[in-house]
Amino acid sequence: MKKNHKVRVAIVCGSMNIGGGETMAAKLAGYIDRSKFDVKYFVIANYIDNQIAAGLRDSKTDFECLELPNSFSFNSYRKFAQAMKVYSPDVIHCHLDVSYSWVWAILNNKPLITTMHSDPFIRRDKRVATVMKMKSIQGKLRVIGCSKRTMELVQRCYHLKDSQIGYIYNPISVNDFTPAPLSNTQINFVAMGRLHKVKNYPLMLHAFKVVSEAYGDIRLSIAGSGPLENELKELVEQLNIKDKVEFLGNVRDVPNLLNKMDALLLSSVSEACPMAILEAMASGLPVIATDVGGVSELVSDNGIVVPSEDVEAFASAMTMIIESPTLLRNMGCKGRLYSSKYDKTNIAAEYGQEYINLV
Repeated sequence: MKKNHKVRVAIVCGSMNIGGGETMAAKLAGYIDRSKFDVKYFVIANYIDNQIAAGLRDSKTDFECLELPNSFSFNSYRKFAQAMKVYSPDVIHCHLDVSYSWVWAILNNKPLITTMHSDPFIRRDKRVATVMKMKSIQGKLRVIGCSKRTMELVQRCYHLKDSQIGYIYNPISVNDFTPAPLSNTQINFVAMGRLHKVKNYPLMLHAFKVVSEAYGDIRLSIAGSGPLENELKELVEQLNIKDKVEFLGNVRDVPNLLNKMDALLLSSVSEACPMAILEAMASGLPVIATDVGGVSELVSDNGIVVPSEDVEAFASAMTMIIESPTLLRNMGCKGRLYSSKYDKTNIAAEYGQEYINLV
């Protein structure tokens, strides 16, 4: 690399769908230090006019949607290869793409860094294992789990060398969030994430039903969309909690939403480093979450971690913070304090060092 040459980084993401991995990848692209790096953001799939697109524009990140199918073929790969040829990156950093980026990096013997956003055993297939092995043998590879737990699972799943693997938590812009004032009239719970089976919203709703029977003046707002929306709305009807649960759809202004809430709920059966938890921490909200993935690395005395798929434990945790405003406030303050560790400046610098090391 020439002296004073900015490292050219192609950040590649599978889609612009609203999800934790997609959101993190787009935000990171805007956070990388432009005095040291030239960054272009590539999306494998089609353009979607949503908050991810708005965020890319706001951060003045150059981006291109390649409109390629998720199913890899060498005919579609040609368009990807041409885009890489035009941009000529020094290093490629992929998220939620296990085909195009990997094949290009192998064929061109280029440095590749990939961020793993979920438990690899859940989505493990032969093509991932094959390209992972090929690139591992070739070298110039760095696999980053977005939590320590994720890193450990990836290493066990793909048998990578210690030198090829690490972990970096997801980034947030802490200053975009302000601590929420504590409600004097009712407790407003919030949940954020795709309406997908991995988030296990039925557990949360059943726990909320139990607690709402004892404490009438509580509310639950659910931000997100997904394939289970109608099913979850029907469950709310069946549980007779429709007057206390609101489905908000995809919310663009997350800081404003969290500023109106008192506590975050997360009931997933699988996670890595949930953006929702980091954003809640920055907003000074306590967190009640299931003990999956990297959750316990983020939540200690700033919330309550309960066993996965345990309705009674989830309901008990909700009851605990309803009955103790002081506990709720103290947990929220600690979350706000801890959130600085995940601020965009720190995380972007860690990724920047990874790029430099690979190049």
